[in-house]
Amino acid sequence: MAVKFRCELAARHQGPAFPFIFLLKEFIQQDFNTTACREIFLKYLNTFSESELEKFVHLDGFSDGGYLFTKDCYFPKIKDWFLSWRIQAKERQQLSFYFKSNQFEAPSQLLRLLTHQQNLEKLRLKIPDVDKYLPSQLQHFVTPEKRYWKTQKKSGIFRREHASLLICSESTSILIDPIDHHSRLPCIDQVPLPSKKEKVDAILVTHSHGDHWHLPSILSRVGENRSIPIVVPQVSQKNILCPTDFKTELQLSKQKFIQPAWNTTVVIGDIEIDILPFYGEQPTVDQKGVFKSVRNWGNCFRINTPEFSAIVLADSGQDPDGSMLEEIEKSVDKRGPADIVLSCGRNFQSPFYAGLGQYWSSLPWEQLQRLYKRKNEAGLPSVMATGEYLARICDAAKCIYFLPYANGFNGINKPISDIGWGTGEPSEHEVFKSLVHHLKSKQISTEVLDWVPGDFARISRKASNGKLKLTL
Repeated sequence: MAVKFRCELAARHQGPAFPFIFLLKEFIQQDFNTTACREIFLKYLNTFSESELEKFVHLDGFSDGGYLFTKDCYFPKIKDWFLSWRIQAKERQQLSFYFKSNQFEAPSQLLRLLTHQQNLEKLRLKIPDVDKYLPSQLQHFVTPEKRYWKTQKKSGIFRREHASLLICSESTSILIDPIDHHSRLPCIDQVPLPSKKEKVDAILVTHSHGDHWHLPSILSRVGENRSIPIVVPQVSQKNILCPTDFKTELQLSKQKFIQPAWNTTVVIGDIEIDILPFYGEQPTVDQKGVFKSVRNWGNCFRINTPEFSAIVLADSGQDPDGSMLEEIEKSVDKRGPADIVLSCGRNFQSPFYAGLGQYWSSLPWEQLQRLYKRKNEAGLPSVMATGEYLARICDAAKCIYFLPYANGFNGINKPISDIGWGTGEPSEHEVFKSLVHHLKSKQISTEVLDWVPGDFARISRKASNGKLKLTL
């Protein structure tokens, strides 16, 4: 019997755990008024020692318009690690275990085995220290799982939970951004487990945000096969917007990984994966902060199979360093048109979004005030590709189909009713009405497909005289 569990495995960092989301909400209530926001900030800081304040906080930012935090806050150092389990009950409770880097092997091995091996005696034989990382009443933290994803042996794209895709040729399968054991996101407990018969040749990760990078889900998926490569972004410097050190976590897990540079190609079986830059989902579109390496590092992909090509954009768009529109134009110059584009398509007016509550902290106070005023008066440009900009991307890619994805999860075969995971945002269907409108107004022939998690887009050319055929 297989079981489902929900947990997190991540680093704890040195220094105070600043409540960035709470502070953002309070500052918004005060319309970013300097005097009122400084008072709120000072009231919160009363809980910290003088040494902590001196090392991590720059209070003069309110008066000089500069940064409110220091370099030590923007570039955090690892203190230790935690493995946190979510109890499967009405009252969501968590139980956490803490450990050092030299103890990483045991908890990572536990996550590889637990889905298909719940016999504690057998686990103890394989992992002598397993009891240090398991709840004493394990039955409250795991649930029997009889649902499995359907095994696909055809060429195409299988839409799974949130931003997870299984992209298949007739001989090779690539999994992207699996999060099926995530402990905090809604409805993830409804995600089926992969069948034991399902073969995955590599796992691709777009970026470090928790709804895209989830080490427990990756380790559970590869099991004891440490040779399956995990393709992860290069990170110039771990920082507050990209707190994950992919290399360290995968090395400590003893899992094979590849960290390719942008504009290179990785070959897995008969699939060629072009590593595209990840521009977008940064604090602003048009002005960087003083620390150039403080950014959300990631990869986009152009996946080239013998049957079709697909550009996977995740949450990307545009930022001060570049534009995905320009990168797609370069890709088309090099490879020719792409058959399919997949993107989130969300209108993301950063940095005033609680879901990424730390984003505002990377900008100077004077810039935050200007951006907030601009947002209220005319709105901010989206850092993710959406609407008219996304239509231009489809035109540049010369794609036949656009497939929305990475907009949450309501369950298998259920449409996404709120792309904000229950925060009152529009449905996925409503969001992409705008794209359809812009495509028609620009006379772009790309077809927007309405599909849901659990759908498999079967793609072939052989049976249709060389023309691409996609069926759901």
